[in-house]
Amino acid sequence: QLFQRISCASNEDIVTIGEKLIERARKHPEELKVELKNIKKLLQFRVIKYIIILKFYFILRRIL
Repeated sequence: QLFQRISCASNEDIVTIGEKLIERARKHPEELKVELKNIKKLLQFRVIKYIIILKFYFILRRIL
C-alpha cells in the first residue's frame, strides 16, 4: 500500500509521506519493519525511472 502511494505521488507528496512515516516509525517501530522491504523496492523503482528520463534527455539533446 505504501509502495503504491509513493510510486504515484509527486515529489512534494513524497516528502510529506516521508515525514509522516518517520513520525509513525518513532511511535511504532515494529509496525514499520515490514515497510522497509517495500521502501527498498521503491528505491530501485526510482533509480530505474531516473535512468529512463536521463536516457530520453540525452537522446533529445543529441537530436536537438
